[in-house]
Amino acid sequence: MQRFEDFVQQGWKTLESLINTESFGNLNPSFKDNTCSPTEDIFKAVKRFEFEKQSVLMLVALKPEENEQISVRVRIYPDSENNCLPEHLKLAILSDSGKTLKAVTSRSIDNFIQLPSFRCSSQESFKLQLSLNNICFTESFFI
Repeated sequence: MQRFEDFVQQGWKTLESLINTESFGNLNPSFKDNTCSPTEDIFKAVKRFEFEKQSVLMLVALKPEENEQISVRVRIYPDSENNCLPEHLKLAILSDSGKTLKAVTSRSIDNFIQLPSFRCSSQESFKLQLSLNNICFTESFFI
């Protein structure tokens, strides 16, 4: 899927490149079980985010659809050291003006959270925000 090569920004890795590293064996089992099924037409990118006591993995999956639409799925998984996400971790998609369009918040028993899948057109942008307590990360994407 050559058209998504530029999608991977600094700090992002394709899922395929992550699978081929030694650190993949140390990743949380729920991440490996839910992300590594063979899917030829889906591009997957992963990035680690560090919070005070725990790091998490953001997985963004892009699937081309008809009429130049792209289906986007975003999930957050715990890192290798934890089975559950930290409680009150918030994942949101933001408008260009910074308004929250959709958001999900983790509970202490969640081993992943996800936004409802959404579609964008080719040449469209979106922002994802991940926050916990007073730490906030915002990632901008251009498809």
